[in-house]
Amino acid sequence: MQYEDDGGDLYIPSNIRKRHEIVDGIGTPEVKIIVTSSIIGLVIGIFIYIFQHQMFTLLLPPAMGFLFSYVFARKDRYNQSTMDKLQLLKKFQNEQKRYCYKYRSIYEKDVRNGKTKRRVDSESSQ
Repeated sequence: MQYEDDGGDLYIPSNIRKRHEIVDGIGTPEVKIIVTSSIIGLVIGIFIYIFQHQMFTLLLPPAMGFLFSYVFARKDRYNQSTMDKLQLLKKFQNEQKRYCYKYRSIYEKDVRNGKTKRRVDSESSQ
């Protein structure tokens, strides 16, 4: 069976991920981030445990590292993580916003004609 090349572009449907994911929204890079933060949390927990000798202090930092990295690294169906969304929000808030419009009130009089703007607008539309 032979396939003919029609020369057309390949159609890729929207919201289809092009990468392999282990769990929905978590691929290999996200797993690396989650494991690294959990290991760093475990090291911090061990140092805290050495001084305080409480099991809770040994388990809390790795659990918090796992949870925070899971929340911030996991990508949604639009391929954006929470960190990406926060960066976009910061960029949007820092941009200059221009609103190009002129204020017009239908109740104020037009100085040139001595008529209300509502009458002027209705006469011009006829």
